[in-house]
Amino acid sequence: MGYTVLFGPSSALVEATLLNEKLPYDPLASFSPVTEVYKISAGLSVSKQISATNLKELVSLARSKPLTYSSFGIGTGPHLLLETFKHAAKIDILHVPYKGNVPGLTAVVSGEVHRTIRPYLESGALRLLAVAGDHESKHTPGVPTFSSLGYQGVSGGSLYIGVWLLAGTPDLIVTKMNEGIQGALASREFNEFLDRFAYEPAEATGPEKLASFTRESIDRWRPIIERSGFAASK
Repeated sequence: MGYTVLFGPSSALVEATLLNEKLPYDPLASFSPVTEVYKISAGLSVSKQISATNLKELVSLARSKPLTYSSFGIGTGPHLLLETFKHAAKIDILHVPYKGNVPGLTAVVSGEVHRTIRPYLESGALRLLAVAGDHESKHTPGVPTFSSLGYQGVSGGSLYIGVWLLAGTPDLIVTKMNEGIQGALASREFNEFLDRFAYEPAEATGPEKLASFTRESIDRWRPIIERSGFAASK
């Protein structure tokens, strides 16, 4: 007898739920969480045509002239992160969603995951002003977090990759799978993989933490989505 495993992004359970009222599954009731595996952090970057060299200057610039920002789609982590920042900074920047992260990089101000923008940062085409999360990333040393710059409520937006089993899977199977994955996460090979692609280590390790993270994420993003005016599809 085998078991069906979902290995994928948290957005399939969080953002998708908030943007689609007719999903054929319930993000909490339909799955048995196993563990988070890694995350892809989000941040705010600007093109070299923008004069702002830090977040304070960007806020001042946004209050003096119209600006736009891109993400790789409505309801994606970077979109929600920037909407949260806009609200906290009391500025209005027009969102221009693109169909994917590559065309999104052509926008004036973009919020993208580090892996995607890394080559552009290294070439100087983009300047990273702030990252989401509770601490600075070792992959972008010297780049502050939103919270360290005074925007305490601006966090999240990162893409979490996790493992889930179908609801009703025996607890013994969930436990065994989690134990096996934790062993892999601690391996040298896996951590080399994280460094190679600038991914971040998992935080919501284990079934309880992943379940709690999913609930908290839904509660976090629901008011942002409602305030931003893009309703769930019927």
